[in-house]
Amino acid sequence: MRKGDFSLTPARRIWIVIFLLISLPLLAGGHWYFWTEAGRIRKEKFQDLAAIGELKAGGIVQWRMERLGDARDLADSPFFKKAVEEWLGSPGNLILRQGILKRLELTNEVFGYANVLLLDLDGRVLLSVKEDPDPVGTDTWRAIEEAMRSRKAVLTDLFRGPSGVIYLDSVVPVLNAGGLPVAVLVLRSDAQAFLFPFVQSWPTPSQSAETLLVRREGEEVVCLNELRHRAGTALSYGFPLSLTTLPSVQAALGKEGKFEGRDYRGVKVLADLRPVPGSAWFMVAKEDASEILAEMRYRAVITILLVAFLILLAAAGVSFGYRQRQAHFYGALYESERKKREMQEEMRTTLYSIGDAVITTDTKGLVKVMNPVAERLTGWREAEAKGKPRNAQPLRR
Repeated sequence: MRKGDFSLTPARRIWIVIFLLISLPLLAGGHWYFWTEAGRIRKEKFQDLAAIGELKAGGIVQWRMERLGDARDLADSPFFKKAVEEWLGSPGNLILRQGILKRLELTNEVFGYANVLLLDLDGRVLLSVKEDPDPVGTDTWRAIEEAMRSRKAVLTDLFRGPSGVIYLDSVVPVLNAGGLPVAVLVLRSDAQAFLFPFVQSWPTPSQSAETLLVRREGEEVVCLNELRHRAGTALSYGFPLSLTTLPSVQAALGKEGKFEGRDYRGVKVLADLRPVPGSAWFMVAKEDASEILAEMRYRAVITILLVAFLILLAAAGVSFGYRQRQAHFYGALYESERKKREMQEEMRTTLYSIGDAVITTDTKGLVKVMNPVAERLTGWREAEAKGKPRNAQPLRR
């Protein structure tokens, strides 16, 4: 075979087939591995989102229960109830008034409330830890009416006070010895003190992940907390229910679990949706699909590089095998030729050393070899006679 000859000989075809039989399973295996890993990453990401959503929703439920519990504990305290009843019967008693106020201040300080108020049955402020409290608005008044009917502690929804602060009130009636309400206790929580930071925090580093707390208001879904990617949105930014591609809308419509859609930025996201038990709120934990797919792209690059390396390794192995086979073939051919030449040389030596005239011919009768005796007898030299018919020149006697 000439150097630079790249024709597809049968031997080369066999080695190419061997290379393809190795490469195709590697490509198929790489493809299978990538999509298996992609599916696993997506599944794990949805599990992470679900775990975070469940953690957030559970934390909010606990926080709300603590608000109710603090209000009940204070309103049900026999000493507190007695002091309030006596003071209302004798509003000029400054010692009773100061004692009740001190108790309100202690509750405010220990549990971190924005304010603690004692109201009369008409909603007027009797006592307040803060000297200039925000007035009792519609949301608090509705909760007061419900608390009076049920004789239980009630939570308002989140509302914005006149000062711009977003509050949640725990409202509970203070009952006298006969079980009748004589006053209303209000424990006011600033949503920015705990609720919003808790909602907005994310347990792992992420450039896009966020949790949203939303509620439905008529035909609209309203964001309760500040959004990560848009400022000034708490209780002032909403979406119509017609935008069903939004995870927040789907949550408000009752969908739970994993969801793929586009968020308020129009960015494709993966999300976990769930209601917050005991409230009209819904929790949305979401992350940009591009950030999630970044890991998939990384796995794709690693897979491609690995498969390419293995294919190159297979190509090198096949090439090495082919070269070894060729080297063995040419080595065997060379050895065969060498032995043939040795045999021919041996025969020639034997032929030239005998005393009789010897002429050998091929199957067509053409002269191949003449020893010196035959040359003297015929008058032909061996070089002249080679390839000519044996009887072309009469023999000399």
